[in-house]
Amino acid sequence: MRTRIAYIGLVVLGLALAACAGPASGTDAATAALDQAQQTLIDFFDLLVDGDYSAAATLHADDAELYDTLRQNNPDVDPADHAALLQAACTFQLRCMRVLRVVSQQALAGNQFQFVAEFANPDGSQFVLGPCCGEDETSMPPVSKFEYLVENVGGRFLVHGNPVYVP
Repeated sequence: MRTRIAYIGLVVLGLALAACAGPASGTDAATAALDQAQQTLIDFFDLLVDGDYSAAATLHADDAELYDTLRQNNPDVDPADHAALLQAACTFQLRCMRVLRVVSQQALAGNQFQFVAEFANPDGSQFVLGPCCGEDETSMPPVSKFEYLVENVGGRFLVHGNPVYVP
């Protein structure tokens, strides 16, 4: 009899705990998508730093404006070769760095995710884009946080935006 009461007590306790947990499937999926989008952002920049431009190109959205600019700035590079354009950009025009940390993340409507990231200098310190071109910190304050959008397109997460431009 005591065994039966203990068993019933365990079943009731289990049901009570399960009820407290509430429905998690939708939030778990949303959290997993946000985590995957963030990892895609980090992977994209890691691949650029590591020189794996072909793999990086597969994680980058086809940003017509960016690639048009890269084609103009790199006329000797095959205009259809996104990997070669990214390589030229990281070598000559843009600063390709690892993500130091993601300081904010937000799921937006329509399978889009917004991130604000900070980047690491080669020595591991935080990158800060200072004033340039004759400006001072008052007229052109330093920037250390950069915004990116990642979009889930047919199950593939793609990064919108480009590495930091440092004149």
